Amino acid sequence: MNKIVITLVLAALLGLAIIQLNFIRIGFQLEHRRFDQKINQTLIDFREHLSQQNKLSQSLIDLFKEADNFFLIRNDSLLLRAQKELDQHITNDLQKNGIDIPVEYAITGTNNKPIYLTTLQLPGETMEYGKYFTNLGRRVERNCDCRLFLHLYSNEFTSYVLGRLAYLILPSVLSILTIIICLGLLIYTLKKQQKLHEIKNDFINNLTHELKTPVFSISLANKLLRQKLKKKDLAESEKFLDIIDKQNEQLKVHINRVLELASLEDDKHHLQKEPTDINQLIQTVVKDYRLKLATKNGQIHFYKNGSSPQVLLDKTHFRNVLQNLIENAIKYSTSSPQISIETCQSKNTFTIKVKDNGIGIAEEHQQNIFDKFYRIPTGDLHQVKGFGLGLSYVKQIVEAHNGTIHLQSKKGEGSSFVISLKDH
Repeated sequence: MNKIVITLVLAALLGLAIIQLNFIRIGFQLEHRRFDQKINQTLIDFREHLSQQNKLSQSLIDLFKEADNFFLIRNDSLLLRAQKELDQHITNDLQKNGIDIPVEYAITGTNNKPIYLTTLQLPGETMEYGKYFTNLGRRVERNCDCRLFLHLYSNEFTSYVLGRLAYLILPSVLSILTIIICLGLLIYTLKKQQKLHEIKNDFINNLTHELKTPVFSISLANKLLRQKLKKKDLAESEKFLDIIDKQNEQLKVHINRVLELASLEDDKHHLQKEPTDINQLIQTVVKDYRLKLATKNGQIHFYKNGSSPQVLLDKTHFRNVLQNLIENAIKYSTSSPQISIETCQSKNTFTIKVKDNGIGIAEEHQQNIFDKFYRIPTGDLHQVKGFGLGLSYVKQIVEAHNGTIHLQSKKGEGSSFVISLKDH
């Protein structure tokens, strides 16, 4: 469905771009014709002016009478006077016809040679002859006994037309850019939704698996308990009651973690912060895990650097943060878990570093590791138990304490989670 939506939007964008480009092309052609009309009208006005008795026509007649057989104009004063009159008159005619860009000119003989007068330094290389031109009229040509043509040319034609089309180009470009940005956001949102859908399915599968185990255990223990009670075997019955209690507590843990994270994100959960000796809190958590790690041939060490500051904490939630990080270190260890917790105080910041010798986290997964429900693909859905909520919960709690957490890890080399808190 998402691919169909994206394809349709892309097709619509392409169609809109084609329509807009076609409008611009038509506008360019219209402006080109208008420019041609204005230039041609300027040439007509110029020729009509030369057909009359005036300073310009007389200056040109005097000038070209002085040209020798080799078409050289030897009288510099006549040349300067004619060029001044010519510059002024062409500029006035161009402005009268609405052309306000620099326009070069040249006066030539038949077949564009020779070049008598020009505003260009290298006229033979830059002037486009024969596009906009007119003869100088009968009066000038009759009096100087020559055949002369005035050529006009501008190398700023494109910028002139684009400037005239700004009212059309700018809205078109802005609308296309807006659509492209919206399309990008749409694609991003659709991909994010697809990813969330996959993660949600993975979460549901894992949640089902995690909840089935204690539910099945409780059901089986309850069935066996009934049998033992019928036989009045109280000792065995007590064992099954313990199993039911243990599995019931496990269910509570799973449910509470989901509810705590949801309530925290909805701002319905208010932390009960109080000044806490954070080193003492860590020491208590470490002590609780020493026995569990000993059964797995593992160890946990706590290294305290500096004094024991008082930090505003919610003890319950921050204890959960430490427990989550330690549980992950145990869970993702391939051999004997070796865990170290190190604290350090610098200026107004208190840092906690939880380091393990586990399997590590590949770089491509590190940016998503704190996302809710995210679990690193292992090829086996239930190879490692969990909902993918632990680290998301950790990040939420740390940020609720105005702190930060970041990961340092390489695949196969263990992981380090570094928490930074403000020291109060």
